[in-house]
Amino acid sequence: MKFVKIIILGYLALFSIGFVLVHLLGIESEALNTQDLAGDFVWYRTGFYSFVLACWPKLSEWFVNRRAAIKLNDESFIFESEDSENKYRESVKFAAEKEIAYFRSIWWKVAVFFVVFEIAAVQKFWL
Repeated sequence: MKFVKIIILGYLALFSIGFVLVHLLGIESEALNTQDLAGDFVWYRTGFYSFVLACWPKLSEWFVNRRAAIKLNDESFIFESEDSENKYRESVKFAAEKEIAYFRSIWWKVAVFFVVFEIAAVQKFWL
């Protein structure tokens, strides 16, 4: 259910951002050919893709550190001793560092996703 919420909210956010950009940039509705919106907005999408890829290392840290902070601040754990609590905290931090390194290393997969999405879904290259 959380996945569906993320998809719906992401779609609504992108749709709203598109409306705001069209309004702020003063693009007339007659200037947009409804048959060729894929071509009209290619530079905006390319800019967005580039922005996400440029911010990918910081996004990786933000997502992982946020989840690690939630784990570290969970009050439902009862530890036997202070030593076991410290070991748990160290293991969470170590796992977060490994995960950040992994996410930073897969930036090229995100880039490939954007390219495939642009070609298949937006440009409909093979249709």
